[in-house]
Amino acid sequence: PARRAPAAAAQRGGGKKRGGAAKRVSYGDSWFDATNGAAAKTVAQQIGRRVVEDRKAGRVDRADLYTDNWDGSEYKGSKWNFATLLGVLFIATPLAGLAFAYFSYGVVRPGAR
Repeated sequence: PARRAPAAAAQRGGGKKRGGAAKRVSYGDSWFDATNGAAAKTVAQQIGRRVVEDRKAGRVDRADLYTDNWDGSEYKGSKWNFATLLGVLFIATPLAGLAFAYFSYGVVRPGAR
């Protein structure tokens, strides 16, 4: 009975498979770089194919998908953002105060020295 157990297990699918060891897969030096590059390439190819197919079929994107800041699904940005607004405020506020002081000297408080 002890000799028949391995044979029975092999018939059920257990034990060593025919054909030897499992095949090895090589991703090169970095698995992440290899798969990330492949995924990006695949997405770019899909987008390219869709654009070509849409042109051949005469399909046109909606005009409201394209604005100054957006080109379809790609954000182009603008020259005005939170940082530029703060920069303008930090420069304009003291300049406005200095201009007010210069032009109102002796007018707001006539007897002040």
